[in-house]
Amino acid sequence: MIHWAAQYIGIPWADGGKGGAEGYGCLEFVRHVVQTHYGKPIPSFPIRQFEPMTDSEQAEMRSTLHASGWRRLRDGESPQDGDVVGMRSVSGLHVGLMVAANGQLGVLHSFGFCSAKPGGGFKSNGSVRFDTFDSLRTTANMGRFQFWRHE
Repeated sequence: MIHWAAQYIGIPWADGGKGGAEGYGCLEFVRHVVQTHYGKPIPSFPIRQFEPMTDSEQAEMRSTLHASGWRRLRDGESPQDGDVVGMRSVSGLHVGLMVAANGQLGVLHSFGFCSAKPGGGFKSNGSVRFDTFDSLRTTANMGRFQFWRHE
């Protein structure tokens, strides 16, 4: 990949990670990239990758995003470079960033999971990657995409 996004590919995923050697959680990664490369703010709101958001948490997230200049794309509106995508899976919410690279529009995101370590504790598995929608639907079991654009 010849694109600014290539510098992030392979950075470790860490549940709730804030960046650096520790790695990134999905929301913190998107917040960092959107601020660094697009100059747009994404406010902080709670996200739990492995648990579905409650209705009140979803309402708070939408309200917080709207107050910061983000709007949800309407049905039929096509996503574009720089839009944020929220994906729902069987385990919860995941976010990524729409990036146009190498002639295609895909999702740049920090994706991973935790697994048990021999002898106790947990190990983070995953990294920042660039995926197509089809690969997210099939390999990561993601669905129900929502797109947000900063106005």
